[in-house]
Amino acid sequence: MLEIRVMGLSIDADPDFTTIREVTYALFELASAHNVAPLDASTPPMFTQRILLVDAHGQPTFALMGTGISEVAFANPHVPDIPS
Repeated sequence: MLEIRVMGLSIDADPDFTTIREVTYALFELASAHNVAPLDASTPPMFTQRILLVDAHGQPTFALMGTGISEVAFANPHVPDIPS
């Protein structure tokens, strides 16, 4: 488990959640780039991320939990990579 906690973002400071979403998704993508998540059903990922954003008083405002998001990296040189 990789737990990331961000302090100081609150609904009062950002009523439409724009900054909260952007920060959460950026952190999720950064952590995903360092995770190893095999595509078979029997091997677990290197870690599961839990991102929790809390306000100045420690109250949760937003959370995201999961393994990761990434492009598929093929080990077989005969199979072309998926274009970005």
